[in-house]
Amino acid sequence: MHRAQAQPLTAPPTFPIHDTDVRHWLAKGRAASEPLLAHAGAAAHPGPVGTRVAALEDAVLGGFMPCWPEDLGATRVIHHLPDAGFFLALLERAYSPVLAKRPELRSLLYDGSRVEIAFTNDVLQAQLRGEWQPYSMIRHHALMLFHGLLWLDEPARAGWAALYQAVAEYTVSRPGGAPPPRRLADVEAAAFADFERLAARTRDPVETAALLGDERELGAVLEYQLLASAAVYVLWREHQSQSEQRRLSWQHRELAHGYGRPNYLTWRWAALLTPALLDSAGGPR
Repeated sequence: MHRAQAQPLTAPPTFPIHDTDVRHWLAKGRAASEPLLAHAGAAAHPGPVGTRVAALEDAVLGGFMPCWPEDLGATRVIHHLPDAGFFLALLERAYSPVLAKRPELRSLLYDGSRVEIAFTNDVLQAQLRGEWQPYSMIRHHALMLFHGLLWLDEPARAGWAALYQAVAEYTVSRPGGAPPPRRLADVEAAAFADFERLAARTRDPVETAALLGDERELGAVLEYQLLASAAVYVLWREHQSQSEQRRLSWQHRELAHGYGRPNYLTWRWAALLTPALLDSAGGPR
């Protein structure tokens, strides 16, 4: 697997997504997903998953999302951009308050592991369904990203767990803390509206560099990325609190009895508002 070097945000980084890596990540995601889907109950929607390269010019969300799944009925396809450089630089921008204190974690953004999470979690997501109304890219998608994190090899898995924890702690420590569950949908809506509004600026290198340096313009997007990462840590913390013997059954329960529900993770997100409650174990709510 190749590595990209972090560059100053005045020069947008590049991170080409190679076919060999995509095939590896797809195979890894399939192998890890198959036994989970057998225990996912009504949420399971197994089927073949393939990939397709999408031109940046044709991507509705521009460079904001390096890959995304599409259900075609009999098969599912993960569309992906040729390059994930903008996405990784965006995460570096979002995590900058954390990385300023934990600079040793910055290399995780450019070693390929985060792009692997993007692909492997989409393999699982493409084979699940639920009564979301609507699907929450913070609450529901946290379970997908959690599995992408869990499936990483060491030391990347431990590194991302530490980064997600640091992001969650930063989110809670800010004035006002984390927003309550009822506000998460507004955060998502604002971010995805800006994904579309700003997509054209991610297709031009000069505009991309300017956009990455414009914290005000990216405000809603950066907030969304922070909260989505904090939600992953909520699940990681609870998974790690289980005994080794119970961790797999915890995953089965989350997928079968939690993920498909409209209110998934709301109680545990509310617990995030009070840091001491992060130690509490709870059911899939």
